[in-house]
Amino acid sequence: MKKMILKKRKKKKRINKILLLIIILIITTQLTLNYINKKISPKLIHYAEQALKKQSRIIITESITEEDLEQFKTENIYEITKNNNNEILTVDINTIILNKIMKQSTKKIQENLKKLEQGKINENNEENKNGIVLKIPLSVIHDNFILNNLGPKIPVKLKIIGDMETKINTNIKNYGINSALIELTLDITIKEEAILPLSTKEITVTQTLPLALKLIEGKIPNYYSNGINKSEILSIPIE
Repeated sequence: MKKMILKKRKKKKRINKILLLIIILIITTQLTLNYINKKISPKLIHYAEQALKKQSRIIITESITEEDLEQFKTENIYEITKNNNNEILTVDINTIILNKIMKQSTKKIQENLKKLEQGKINENNEENKNGIVLKIPLSVIHDNFILNNLGPKIPVKLKIIGDMETKINTNIKNYGINSALIELTLDITIKEEAILPLSTKEITVTQTLPLALKLIEGKIPNYYSNGINKSEILSIPIE
């Protein structure tokens, strides 16, 4: 009878020890995860954010090639009206062609970003079926470039959230005393999410791509004051 009681006590003590070890392990794991979240995650997130922004901008820039834009000739984008003296009266933008450029460009960028999200385009240009875009060395938390490639690597995934916003902007700048430089650009805004094992970060990527440049030469003015009030200077006639 005593032996039975002793065996039960030993068994109970063993169970208690095991439970204590499990509790200690859980607490240690929780404390470690909290430390990683507070101390390590921000650095990893910052590194991942910069790397993904850089990768996304490269994808956007490489999506629109010179061959893509060559099919839309500059002279067809700008519609110039002149008078009988060959002087420019108006300069209009062909919105139909611009809409075609924006639609084609948006579609191509979205396709390439989807490949990036799926891991088909990454830092090593190797397809990854798990959708991993890049791997960050854990050693980056030390801020020591010598150790940057050492230690285990943290996988980072990319998720495109929301629709990509694209719009065409027209910028007009003075060029010389009688000319204007008209620049058409495609402004792109994408919302992404960097996904790490213990945290996520929403990222906004913006990129501006030049589409077309046109120098418009106007009539040479009789007087040139370089923007200064005429009453303050003595203007000299050019003719």
